[in-house]
Amino acid sequence: MVRTVEKKYQVWLAGYYDDFNGARAIPDDDNSPGTDRDHTKSHHGNPMNGEATLNPRYRWAEPDRDHTGGKEYPSDEQKLLKNDGMFEFISHDDTRQSNNEWEGRAQLQYPDGHVANRYRFSGSHSGVDLGYHKFVNGYDTIGSYLVPTGRNDATFGRADMNGYTGDLYADSTGAQSNAGVTDTTGNFVQRAHLAGVWMGEQLAENSTTTTPNTLFAEVTSPAKKPFLVVQSARYNDTDNSSTPA
Repeated sequence: MVRTVEKKYQVWLAGYYDDFNGARAIPDDDNSPGTDRDHTKSHHGNPMNGEATLNPRYRWAEPDRDHTGGKEYPSDEQKLLKNDGMFEFISHDDTRQSNNEWEGRAQLQYPDGHVANRYRFSGSHSGVDLGYHKFVNGYDTIGSYLVPTGRNDATFGRADMNGYTGDLYADSTGAQSNAGVTDTTGNFVQRAHLAGVWMGEQLAENSTTTTPNTLFAEVTSPAKKPFLVVQSARYNDTDNSSTPA
């Protein structure tokens, strides 16, 4: 590739580029043939609704298979509900909801770190030391991308979501603590997803107002197409305040 230099002071920046509009999330399974199957070594599924449509074998998400997801998990008889084999996963899996409809069939999904291959549900898990999200380019599936998901799952152990108030934002025992952000199990959470427009706002700390005092400029791709966002949340716990890092 040749470019004509017409200015005295000019710099070309070159980097890696990929069109993630064609990217697809993929399942994986670390179990070896001929060994006892460990369900924690296969795709963990969606911690929000308990579905595991990208898991080629198991019906429910990992917290429900492991009975760590709260009172909503299925019974002991149903927690490891599975299909008869891979052939059902790619054809007709009658263990799925709406299994005769399009939404009940195995679908390759856009990358969404809320539904990662592995995550540490509620910040700790005996069988999971490393959380990651795996996806491929839709035009070249030989290689794959791995995005670490951090030290907690996207729901912080299915914690209740709290609306913003000045008191909860300023109190380290308030909304953030309830969501698992201020403790050592949730001080780093990361997820990747596609976004058409990236927006943000800044809230006033130690304030009773819920009105943002700053709105960030909208970020779009040059072609105004969806682009990949890797969103990281970290917490600065060097003192007793709730000041985000």
